[in-house]
Amino acid sequence: METQRDIKNRLARERYALTKEHQNERRRELYSLRDNSLRNAQINEYQKTGKGKEVKDTYRKSEKFKKVSMIASWKYNGVIHPDFNELYEKYITTINCESCSILFNKDRSLNCWKCLDHDHSTGLFRKVICNKCNSRDAYLKV
Repeated sequence: METQRDIKNRLARERYALTKEHQNERRRELYSLRDNSLRNAQINEYQKTGKGKEVKDTYRKSEKFKKVSMIASWKYNGVIHPDFNELYEKYITTINCESCSILFNKDRSLNCWKCLDHDHSTGLFRKVICNKCNSRDAYLKV
């Protein structure tokens, strides 16, 4: 004897199978309507002109790319903040270390660049500091 729960599960599986079959039919229909020759011609033209590389290089030099990649890097490294756009603006506009007040250099060879400091146990943002303060964590003892 089938219980009410078994009946419910069987009906759900049947509905799923019908929906899945309908989706597959729709995909096959749309795929058959495609004109792949046009798409292949567009791809070949795009590759011949080399515009893809130019567009990619232009984007990588843009401020938007810098912002997106920096925020992605922070997230990857475990930084937690409610508004990353606000955090990025703070990072970009900060010109002095918030711990020792030294002026940041854009050139990394001068050995004083910006770091976004965060608590590694909680992930919460603390300060924008120089690499020297970040490596020694001296400001935490103050």
